[in-house]
Amino acid sequence: MECVTNNIVSLFDEQSLKTPEQTAMIEYKLGRARAITYKDIRKKVLDQSKLLKRRGVGKGDMVLIMQSMSSELYINLLAVLRVGGVCLFADPSISKSVFFSMIKMLRPKMVLSRFMPEIYFKSFKGSVDIVPVKLKDAALLTFTSGTTGQPKVIKRTHGFLHEQLSVLKETLNVESGEREITTLPMFVLLNLACGVTTILPNGSLSQPGQTKYQWAN
Repeated sequence: MECVTNNIVSLFDEQSLKTPEQTAMIEYKLGRARAITYKDIRKKVLDQSKLLKRRGVGKGDMVLIMQSMSSELYINLLAVLRVGGVCLFADPSISKSVFFSMIKMLRPKMVLSRFMPEIYFKSFKGSVDIVPVKLKDAALLTFTSGTTGQPKVIKRTHGFLHEQLSVLKETLNVESGEREITTLPMFVLLNLACGVTTILPNGSLSQPGQTKYQWAN
């Protein structure tokens, strides 16, 4: 059965309404730390959702996202899920051949990458409600590296993500108000759903060994 709460983005939405002034993310740009509250991220997600909807992205449509570690990556991810879309999650370190093979194989409705200008942060009138989905509906699609052959698609449904986040929350004893440094998108989603502040390292996913870890006061 389709239901709003089946959509994994509903967990973030509930948390952002519960703790709007709490810091959701701390990221580093131009050598300076920038704190972003849950309220700020939710507003940007809503704005991006409206723009995606205006550009024809709807339920079941695939959007290829290829961006480095940043708040923009997660804003786009949450926005696509909010309108019922499916995220094709691409590692920024993949080769051009793999990138174009992804596009050729799945033909996404839209591509959001670091090569394109930012299309959010512009407010639109109206509202975009969370689109109801089934637990078996796809939420995230990722690709294997393709280093040993043709890249393969890994599918994660909304139901799978709900179960995974539930297990991680219980296993790691995650509590609201904590701070965590992570480079793993799944743990960032967990933090956003649980009221944890995520500190995004100053680095690139393609060169994790050169990532600089800084602590924010």
